[in-house]
Amino acid sequence: MKRKNAKPQFYLEIARAQEAGDGISTSDSSIDFGPVALGTTVTRKVILKNRSDAEVRIDKINWTCGCIQAAMSDSRIVAHGESELAVRTRPAKPGKHAGTLFLYDSRGQSHQIQASVEGIPAITVQPEVLQFGAIVQGSMPEKPLSIQFSELQNYVVERLHFDADLFEIERLPDPDEKANGLLRFSVRVKKSAPAGEFRESLAVYLKKDQETVACVVSLNGRVTPELYATPASLRVQVKPNSVPVQRSVILRSATGDEFKVISFRANSPMVSAKIRLQNPGLAIIEISVATPDVVNLPQTATLSIETDVATHPELTVPIELVR
Repeated sequence: MKRKNAKPQFYLEIARAQEAGDGISTSDSSIDFGPVALGTTVTRKVILKNRSDAEVRIDKINWTCGCIQAAMSDSRIVAHGESELAVRTRPAKPGKHAGTLFLYDSRGQSHQIQASVEGIPAITVQPEVLQFGAIVQGSMPEKPLSIQFSELQNYVVERLHFDADLFEIERLPDPDEKANGLLRFSVRVKKSAPAGEFRESLAVYLKKDQETVACVVSLNGRVTPELYATPASLRVQVKPNSVPVQRSVILRSATGDEFKVISFRANSPMVSAKIRLQNPGLAIIEISVATPDVVNLPQTATLSIETDVATHPELTVPIELVR
């Protein structure tokens, strides 16, 4: 005879299984390794707990990302016992990586653990580009450069190499260098650097055991003369036996400092010059081009302007003469 309100047998079996917490549980369902230097191995341990009354084995472990792997020293987990799963990462490429670990047990159940890691260079250079911008010739500006190591004690600076002889580099002392994993430098533009735009590079060669690694830094900027002419050159159209043609050139000091024009010298008898205006940091030069009855054109003359500026005692202005 059936008892009133009796529970079916299979309900009782499910209830017992739930009360017993049947199966394997993991202490972590996801692992974030965070930033890890390329080539460096980091291990995290996950606890697997057998909540059943019988021994369970982990028969197979698979992973979807080659940068994340896992292993167990003993695949057997006794009833109501625990075992450690060692999850390792060793990123080989920079950037963020993610994968899934699949654990298959002897009861035919599978378990998943999500894992992620960000691969970062073992050696980091800051900044990767040194922007000097517009600098005045002879001013010797400098910029800081730092190299961060993940394992400083294993690296030494083997040599430094610039593409061009425009710069000087100085190693800055740091008493906590090994503790900080940091090398500090100061890169300076040489006083003798010529005027013009530069796009050069610095290679810092670092040695670890038998391996040599090169860190390359770009150096960009423009060297402006302390004293410069606007325009830098002239093109004058002339006719034989005509009225002298007048043109003006402005001399400026990039620093705004006062300077003095001392004299003029032209390599052609047709060209002469005089000062029209002299102010601190600026001078206006009036250039006159007179043509004789017979003259061979086109030709190029030069006007040399002597000043009292130490870095630019003489400035040359090319003058192209055409018909």
